[in-house]
Amino acid sequence: MESILTKENLVEWEGMDEGQLTIKVAKTAEVAAKQMEFSYDSEFKRSLASVMCKRWPNASSSLRKGFCIILRCLCREKKVIDCLLSRDLMENVIGSTGLPSCCEADLPEEERIEAVKCLINAFFHHKPSINVFIELQSMNGLSAATVKEKDAEKRYLLLHLIFVVSARSDQAQDQWRGDGPLVHLLCEEALKWEKVRYFGDIFHWDFNFYIFLPKNADESLKVLFNLFCHCGGKGDEAIFEECLQMARKLLLTVPRGSSQIQNAVNLLGCLPINIEFFYPKLEEGESREFSFDDRSMKVAQVIMDDLEDRLSNEKWEGVEILGTYFTFLIISSSASKSVRRYCRMKIMPPLHAVDVERPPERGDTMRNKIIRVIQSSSQPKELASQFLYVLSKRSVPRLIKYTGLGNAAGLLANSGLLGRINEGRRASDSEDSETEDYREVEEKVNPVTGYVREERPDPMADMSEEQKMYEAEKLMSAMDRLMGEGFIKPGTIGPDGKPMEVSHVLELVKNAKTPEGSDDDSD
Repeated sequence: MESILTKENLVEWEGMDEGQLTIKVAKTAEVAAKQMEFSYDSEFKRSLASVMCKRWPNASSSLRKGFCIILRCLCREKKVIDCLLSRDLMENVIGSTGLPSCCEADLPEEERIEAVKCLINAFFHHKPSINVFIELQSMNGLSAATVKEKDAEKRYLLLHLIFVVSARSDQAQDQWRGDGPLVHLLCEEALKWEKVRYFGDIFHWDFNFYIFLPKNADESLKVLFNLFCHCGGKGDEAIFEECLQMARKLLLTVPRGSSQIQNAVNLLGCLPINIEFFYPKLEEGESREFSFDDRSMKVAQVIMDDLEDRLSNEKWEGVEILGTYFTFLIISSSASKSVRRYCRMKIMPPLHAVDVERPPERGDTMRNKIIRVIQSSSQPKELASQFLYVLSKRSVPRLIKYTGLGNAAGLLANSGLLGRINEGRRASDSEDSETEDYREVEEKVNPVTGYVREERPDPMADMSEEQKMYEAEKLMSAMDRLMGEGFIKPGTIGPDGKPMEVSHVLELVKNAKTPEGSDDDSD
């Protein structure tokens, strides 16, 4: 913090009169606000906390406000933060928010706001400080103040404080999850819109645009996710219903590309899903757009559209956190045949010959993009595989047809399904998954890669049977040697349908037995 705050300054602060100290602290706060890094050691931070604690009880509101700004800036640096955020100092800062039940209610607004900002930084970087906040019984005060606050900017600060506390405290989650007024407010904030009239200046057409107020809405949805992420589907049914209604309305009204869609989907991943509620029967006269089997599929379509948009991002930003999209679609498709058939129609329509001219991960279709997720090292790749498996009606041959065995192998191995690779196809697998032009090239499709590869000359075409046998024996000998030295560990499909390591190379040959007297010593 440059040279404006030194150990000598702290000594001066202890005996300085109120007016002078307020001016000094204000200047220090102004400099601190412009810095992101500081180089104060543990001894200095401990001394600073001590001086602030001594002056705080009798300090003016302006001085306490300055202290809060300095602390907020210093909290940007996690190094030896324990020495700065002592319990006594945290009690003083929390008191300046007016949130604890024991605090005076008429604290100046500027002091309260700076104290809240200070707590946000402190709690974010120093989890133990939250325990002091809870012990001072401040959570009720925070939720009540948030509900009461009418100013959008001030409410955002309170929402952000709730977000940080709920993200780091299970106790806060448990308490606020059952706070009906708070949850009601959060649902209201998530749905706030502002209608703006706009006149096109080129063709002079009259447009109506709905502009979303994202800051408070986003924060409210994130708080709701924190509150319900560990509830395990257990809680107040009335509160659950209000959250589900809000999320559904949000998905049906916000424009494509809004960040609120992802936050709403994340929340839905924490709540018990009522299929009838999200995919209701259409009444007479209702729009049939995005419908299937007389049910509205708008929710599924919105989620698939937003998922596709995010997967179209060349940098794949945010792909790691898209697991909730696949989770919601898996739950919906597993619970409803209508939803499954609708999603399959959009993602895995009947194959054409052109679809197998290239690897299944190449292309711009939704199927191509999901397979690229499966091939990646991202978190949701297993859920992406599971989703395509569900859309395949849990038919292994059908899944392989759409993805190629190489892309499906991970799911099949982890789920014990490798033994079903060669099972017969169901009659419906061909009826609604391929076309006439696909059937003409079906025999040429490589089941491992999932597409038709260019024909290559057979390297053994001109070999005699003796030469072929000789090459086969050389290959087996080489594999056996590599196995013996531990360079490779071939496997076969075990009784449970999962891969199992073989002890001899001949176990890889169907119906072959390991010869007696083998020099294999792995038993």
